[in-house]
Amino acid sequence: MPVFGNGKKKSDEYNCKIFTLDAELHFTIEATTKGSTIFSLVCQTIG
Repeated sequence: MPVFGNGKKKSDEYNCKIFTLDAELHFTIEATTKGSTIFSLVCQTIG
């Protein structure tokens, strides 16, 4: 029986755009990413 991949289901990825007053941020996130993680990404990027 041939085995393809490592047995894990590939998670979906989405392009996420966040617009602020002075910037446009682009992230690639997984479908299971929580809002708090996205918020942390934005805070780290903005500084």
